[in-house]
Amino acid sequence: MASLAKYREHSSLGGDKEIIEIVYDFAVDDGAVAALDVLKLKQASIITSCYFVVQTTCTSGGSATVSLGKSGDAAGLIAATAVASLTAGAVIYGSAPDASNTMAADAIIQMDTAVAALTAGKIKIVIECLKQ
Repeated sequence: MASLAKYREHSSLGGDKEIIEIVYDFAVDDGAVAALDVLKLKQASIITSCYFVVQTTCTSGGSATVSLGKSGDAAGLIAATAVASLTAGAVIYGSAPDASNTMAADAIIQMDTAVAALTAGKIKIVIECLKQ
């Protein structure tokens, strides 16, 4: 499985909400149609919020979409978002928390690029979570 260059494993969750930021950068991570590992949560956790902050406009030679989820639920945290919406300064919010936001220990969060490859762009992925 491919991973973002800034992929990391996270295990320092305390009792308080923690904010984790990871950056997808086309220049470093490529833009192929694929699910890229973003973060491994070493402890069982609840994702309370997540969103994309587009730092550099994303482009595609087709109709690319980008989503955030976990294995088996590629868009469970942030729904597939069309490349036309991924413009610099845009903030793309995830869905309201539900049972799919509960992560088992060692869960891997993935960013999924689908339909067509990205040809440019930079997205900060922000994940807010609590240790379960």
